[in-house]
Amino acid sequence: MIASSHVLVAAFVLASAALVITVFTLFKLKAVNAMLKQALNQHQTTIDDLTSMCQEAQLRVEESHAALMTLHQSVTPLHQRIESLEGQVREQAPNDPQIKLYQKAATMAQDNASAEEIASACELPFAEAQMLVNLYTPKA
Repeated sequence: MIASSHVLVAAFVLASAALVITVFTLFKLKAVNAMLKQALNQHQTTIDDLTSMCQEAQLRVEESHAALMTLHQSVTPLHQRIESLEGQVREQAPNDPQIKLYQKAATMAQDNASAEEIASACELPFAEAQMLVNLYTPKA
């Protein structure tokens, strides 16, 4: 009977220890669970904030795209008009003696002629000849 009472005491002690360990583990798990829930809530808040920021950025991109398309629609006819005018200028340039003089003056300036030489040869005002020389003189 003494042996069985020792066994009962030992079993009681082991059961009590197991119960204490289980309760301690349960409290630890509850604390860890609370920390995980808090972290999850913080991450969810961050995700919500980032989602909102992405939606705002997407809206700005769409607005910018719409503005760009409007600008493109405005620029395209202007570009076509410029090309048309350039074509007209190219067609008329060979027939215009004044343009021929300016082309000759530009060529002379590129060939390092002086402003006096250009003004005399092309019948241009000295200031215009000087401007061409300044335009075509290499900068040091």
